[in-house]
Amino acid sequence: MKVDANQSNNWTTKYENEAEINLAHSTAALFSFKDILDLNGGPEAFISQIEDEKLSYSSKKGFYILRDKVASIYNEFISYESILITNGCNNANFLAYYTFLEPADEIIIIIPTWWPIMSVPSSFGCKVKFLFSKPEDAFIPDLDELAELITQKTKMIVITNPNNPSGAFMDASTLHDLISIAEKTGIWILCDEIYKGIESNSSICIPAIAELYEKGLTTNSVSKTFGIPGIRIGWIAGSKFAIKQIRKRWDYIVGDYGFLDQRVAEIALDCYSHIMGLQRGIAIKNRKILRNWVENEPMIECPVLPVSGTTAFLKCQKDIDTRDFTVNLIKKTGTYVVPGAVYDKDGRFNNYFRIGYMNNSNELEKGLENITSFLKSI
Repeated sequence: MKVDANQSNNWTTKYENEAEINLAHSTAALFSFKDILDLNGGPEAFISQIEDEKLSYSSKKGFYILRDKVASIYNEFISYESILITNGCNNANFLAYYTFLEPADEIIIIIPTWWPIMSVPSSFGCKVKFLFSKPEDAFIPDLDELAELITQKTKMIVITNPNNPSGAFMDASTLHDLISIAEKTGIWILCDEIYKGIESNSSICIPAIAELYEKGLTTNSVSKTFGIPGIRIGWIAGSKFAIKQIRKRWDYIVGDYGFLDQRVAEIALDCYSHIMGLQRGIAIKNRKILRNWVENEPMIECPVLPVSGTTAFLKCQKDIDTRDFTVNLIKKTGTYVVPGAVYDKDGRFNNYFRIGYMNNSNELEKGLENITSFLKSI
């Protein structure tokens, strides 16, 4: 089975050791072990709770209590039986592909998006059709164009909501329109929702696709907006039928989860509203810094000034390939960003770059100042 190297991860890690200001990552503010354990009485209380537990295998779908806590962040249609715990969101997306795609199936993937989402289906022998969401449409896909791509062989539509890298999101109305198209022929919708939860405005409604559609598959983890990527806990939410089918493949791919990872994830999910509130406060402050910088930087255009997610997709007005831009920027200023070329395979975004803006606010401001200085120098 042939598969492309993960260009997204290659770029986000290639120069990270050289970075003085790392704007290449997409996680929210990072928590330490102590930060999380302090939400539940502190390290001593945690050790007291677990010290007598046998380090055996866990339940094959994750501890019941963990699945129940994951289900609690969704509506009443999602129970613990509709949740399968995975080793992160990447593993969840892979399992969805592995379960529901066969060679010669067609799949529609909305871009820009993360490289593994684009690359894995073709390694299974599927025909991949990319739907280009346009900057002039604020990176919201044209559903009429999507409908034209569908054939009798179309098995799955894949979206990231909120989107990585642009921060754009499909609201409830758009999702219902998408479902209306998919359900005509029973197409699965896979939605990576790892950047959901820290929207600037409480009136923004981004429902989970699994809450809305019988053949909707929601994937997520505690890595991004939770800010604890070192805890390798993710999940798939879907119908009981879907989870049963995925579970068969899970037994070959995953097998079990880290005991401590699950316990820490339980604490984080217990404190979901509190954690999201902290991250939302940082996001709102930093989005304002980003917006002010874009408005005063003539060399940069931002088709979507984000109100969701953790990243922004910026267009450089100079006619340059941002792969070279990225390398020269870090070597000359120590500031690290991600070139737009890794978010599609056809060169549409070669003059874009992605930044993650959930750093310390002073660090973000300094990184943006460095980009301005570098743009002037070229």
